[in-house]
Amino acid sequence: MCIRDRCYAELGRDPASHPCADWRDAFFDAPLVGMVDAAESGGWVRWASYFPPAPGLPGDALWHAIFGVDLTAWSPPHLLIAAMMFVVFFATINLLAVANPPTQRGIGTQFWMVALLGLLCAMIYLTAVIEWEFPGGTSPVVAARPGWLYPTLAGTAMMIGPMLAPRIVPWRWAAPLTSVVAYLFRLSIAAWLSLTGNLLPFLPVVSLLGAVAIDLVDGARYLNPWVRRLALAVAYTAGHSILALPYAAQQPYLSLPAPDFVRAVLSMKAAAFSIARAAEPPWPRPARPTRRPLRAHRRWPPPSSPTPPRRTIRVTHDRPDPPARRAFLAPSA
Repeated sequence: MCIRDRCYAELGRDPASHPCADWRDAFFDAPLVGMVDAAESGGWVRWASYFPPAPGLPGDALWHAIFGVDLTAWSPPHLLIAAMMFVVFFATINLLAVANPPTQRGIGTQFWMVALLGLLCAMIYLTAVIEWEFPGGTSPVVAARPGWLYPTLAGTAMMIGPMLAPRIVPWRWAAPLTSVVAYLFRLSIAAWLSLTGNLLPFLPVVSLLGAVAIDLVDGARYLNPWVRRLALAVAYTAGHSILALPYAAQQPYLSLPAPDFVRAVLSMKAAAFSIARAAEPPWPRPARPTRRPLRAHRRWPPPSSPTPPRRTIRVTHDRPDPPARRAFLAPSA
């Protein structure tokens, strides 16, 4: 539609002398649409339908006038698509986890769950921060965003998969493996863009140390669940910030003053704490059955067993008494 408008504008025809000076003179409304299709029995079938007129023109800026410029990943249509993909990935992972209990899963099923978690992280990463990583400068819409959002959103996107992995995949290093898979997916996308001649983005933020910290902290035992969530948040924030903040400061089109570093660390810690809480099941874990008192177990007979038959012991005195006993029992004279 934009090419159509530019072509008619470059022609510069005079409406008084040329019948098709504007594209509206060459195109007109056609609410009644008809088609002809070949019938299976021979001949033709006519299809006709009426489309009532709607406000606006083809290719106009009605959407942009309502929602603004949507040439960004954060526009409502793109966010809706990303949310739908997140639901599909999460539902697929949950279905695999429910259909295959941990004791009955094979290595292939475990690996596919890790791959889906990594692909989920890569998809969220693309939607969140890909616009900061294109060379040649950012658009005015992206440049107006706060600089601390880049490391915060990058860490949050790469944290969801490693935070869910230890609760779904019973592997020792499930969180770092998920982070590595997500990074490989991101590199494969960059390689595909390079091979097809498209714009090649910068390398993504590495969050591997944060994933290793999640695995180390999550393996410990905590009496208080809030302490565990806080430990996960602090550990991931420290591991992520060691590599992410210096990398973000070297971005040529991103400005990160000292207050933005503090905001990035605090916001990352809050996001990690929230995700650690959301990754846990919403219902409390079932408590282990307590053991009954020993007195209850010593009852005989048990209530469910029949009463055993009684044994009758009869004492007989068939043997004669020894001589000493007979002398002792004999009456005195």
